[in-house]
Amino acid sequence: MGESDVNPRVVSHSLSTAGPHRGRSCERFVIDASAGTMLRLETPVHDARVIDEWQASLWIRSDRPDIRLSARVRLPNFRV
Repeated sequence: MGESDVNPRVVSHSLSTAGPHRGRSCERFVIDASAGTMLRLETPVHDARVIDEWQASLWIRSDRPDIRLSARVRLPNFRV
């Protein structure tokens, strides 16, 4: 877990075949968190070749309204 103003608890984290947006499986996080404004979840993405046809997508399903999602990609050997 990264920075947040809630007290989150990861209930489970798994690859699941139940309810993928598309394809055969999805990565599923179940997080129990109190009311707050920000929860940051950080997870590494394994090495992948980047080609012109490569597209990243991220879908979220939540029982809370007004969820906002952002992503940060850190490229290897890139100086900030």
